[in-house]
Amino acid sequence: MRRPSVPSPMTLADRTRPELVIPSLRGSDAASVIQELSLVMHRAGAIPDLLPFYHKAFNRELTVSSVLEAGIALPHARVAAVNEPIYSLGRSMRPMPWGAPAGHSVRLVFLIAIPEGDSTRYLHLVSALARLAGTPSLVEQILTAENAMAMLDSLESISVPGTVAPPPMH
Repeated sequence: MRRPSVPSPMTLADRTRPELVIPSLRGSDAASVIQELSLVMHRAGAIPDLLPFYHKAFNRELTVSSVLEAGIALPHARVAAVNEPIYSLGRSMRPMPWGAPAGHSVRLVFLIAIPEGDSTRYLHLVSALARLAGTPSLVEQILTAENAMAMLDSLESISVPGTVAPPPMH
């Protein structure tokens, strides 16, 4: 007799897609990186309207910096047409300035699109990203990963609380 499979929690890798990962960002500041990641999300169909999303994410970042320890930034914006939180991930080959006035340096940027009115799933995702930031060995794996798929593989080990992964495709 076959046992029913127990649903496993979603991981950070389940909240993005390979085409949303940029292993080598071209941008060198918050404005250009948020634009680059917004464009990737728009081209992949993750967000419907490029400019409104970019403006919301960038303006919010100007108001409140989203930098975490370990050189990670989490700019984000709410989008009415998004059903599930989703993010694009960009990696800079060298530290770049982020935030004002004192500023910080970042190398990893997770640009998050959040459904309007959804605080719970967003907070679960941010909680998982904070755990990532607190795991230096995992951050180092992402920073030294060979390509986008290797970066995603590193994100498989961080579960997102309160979520269930989609069933495997057969």
